[in-house]
Amino acid sequence: MDTGWAVVGADGSDAARGSTYFFDTATWLQTDRVQAADGETGDRFGVSVAINGTTAIIGADGDDDLGTEAGAAYLFQVDTGQELTKLLPGDGRTRDAFGYSVAISDDFAVVGAYGHDKLGIDSGAAYVFDVTSGHQILKLLAPDGEAGDLFGFSVAISESTIIVGAVGDRDFGFNTGSAYIFDVTTGHAACKLIPSNAGQAEYFGHSVSIHGSTAVAGSYGDDFFQGSVYVFDAATGQETARLLASDGQGDFFGDGDLFGISVAVASDVVVGGATGEDANGTGSGSAYLFDVSVPVQAGVSIRNGSGLNSMLLTNLSLPILGSSWDTSLDCSGHAPSSAALVAQEEPFSGLFLAGGELLVDLSSPQVTALTQIHSGGILGFGLMVPNDTTLCGMTVSVQGIVLGAPGYELSNALDLVLGL
Repeated sequence: MDTGWAVVGADGSDAARGSTYFFDTATWLQTDRVQAADGETGDRFGVSVAINGTTAIIGADGDDDLGTEAGAAYLFQVDTGQELTKLLPGDGRTRDAFGYSVAISDDFAVVGAYGHDKLGIDSGAAYVFDVTSGHQILKLLAPDGEAGDLFGFSVAISESTIIVGAVGDRDFGFNTGSAYIFDVTTGHAACKLIPSNAGQAEYFGHSVSIHGSTAVAGSYGDDFFQGSVYVFDAATGQETARLLASDGQGDFFGDGDLFGISVAVASDVVVGGATGEDANGTGSGSAYLFDVSVPVQAGVSIRNGSGLNSMLLTNLSLPILGSSWDTSLDCSGHAPSSAALVAQEEPFSGLFLAGGELLVDLSSPQVTALTQIHSGGILGFGLMVPNDTTLCGMTVSVQGIVLGAPGYELSNALDLVLGL
């Protein structure tokens, strides 16, 4: 959507020939329905859309001009419905999926081709075109690209700065994902974006967006598919925030909210989609808006998995940067012994031990582990939170362990968001 116009793709219409609809945002009335002049069954015209002013770019990743599902993209004049030009890559091949993602600015159009094989099977590529002439001016590849990276799965542009998602990147495990910032004027990668909470099956870079100096990437697999959205300074590549849905839910088997499966940013406002959110019914979905000019606020939520564990761990303060976070652990019913507080970067559930359900992921990076002697009563713990703004938005999962006859016992968990 851009000032005055909205564009909506329908790639499955007409036996997947595909079509796209234009709307006037003043009235929200449809002004046109367009199809590619040379469209054919299976082209999936409308699989991706973007608009700048009155010029729209529409992807058709099933187009066969350069080989089966090599893909194409089209430029259209929105106010007239006129097809302006068809964009094809200079080296397109079978199943490149060129057109699966598209973006456009005043001067440049960007088209992703995550199936391109230059650096290995499905390593991916992205192409930059001159909007006026329709000529290809750049081909972008990940500097460290390799097979399966799916570079070009998502693309976005703001003036002459491009962000490209590589959702299959395996730097920190299978489908960790990454994203890259490019300068159109040089064609060089300025930096590679990797989330602070990177891990296996995060799917970081599945969605990307950029506006000015703010770059955003979704990571819908984060925290057992609860999902998250990361905000970066596009000029430096520094992560500035990790955004979480206020009522987000994950699931050990992957049936989570999927927050971050789609993202957008304009000025200081970030929007994250969560197609798996269930507030209005299973998979009804929702979207969350954030003002990223406002620092992330510290928070604590209580989690108890299946509900088997006793509620022994109580929050006493907020994990504010530069202050002490305090909690208490109830050791009542146990003979004098020791107790521990374990803080890991990731939550966990579904593993049942003799002392209860494990609720922190012991394979994720450990933040800290504190041990004290107890006498069978309530034990207090304090954890100093560093005054480091790069930690703003970081999440930590904490669980208590009480030792002593009649046996060890695991507590509920507290999930912390470090902030201000």
